[in-house]
Amino acid sequence: MSEFNRGSYNLPSGYAGTKQLDKSVVLGKDILPWLSGPDYKVTVVDCSLQSGRHFLIASAVGSHPSLIEAATSLDKVQNNSVNNMFYSRIPEIIEKGYSPSVDSIPSPVTTYDLKVMRNPAGQRVYFARLLIGASLENQYGPTIVRLAVCDKNKQAKVMKVLSDMSEGEQRRRHRRGSK
Repeated sequence: MSEFNRGSYNLPSGYAGTKQLDKSVVLGKDILPWLSGPDYKVTVVDCSLQSGRHFLIASAVGSHPSLIEAATSLDKVQNNSVNNMFYSRIPEIIEKGYSPSVDSIPSPVTTYDLKVMRNPAGQRVYFARLLIGASLENQYGPTIVRLAVCDKNKQAKVMKVLSDMSEGEQRRRHRRGSK
């Protein structure tokens, strides 16, 4: 998770600290079915909230060329907006088990539920909470894996990777007001 590993950063509001776990975790096609190679290595970070609760987080945004393209198309302001949205909403998920500002993605290509956060400016963060084999999952629960970030103009590119739903079905759903 590059946001917390750069060495110089400000912790988001509500966070007490972060610590990168010593051992990385290798994810295979059973977790990331869009992989073109055999596996993808992620760094796992132990995050602690000011409430004392801990959770694990990892990023697989670099696991597919389309996901990389969508993420790198964000400018600095959009990227900051995405990070602020993600890190400010995660504590509610950890504390309550859900957030009303998080939706499920229809027809995910995965065997597990995929989630999305959206903001009015058009940025999106796609993630899942699942067991990936990280060392502290038995203590803290499933890891939150950030899968994609994008602006709404790159949403179709991301959804082609993460969902089985056709682009036309996605547009029709969006016009009806569904998420």
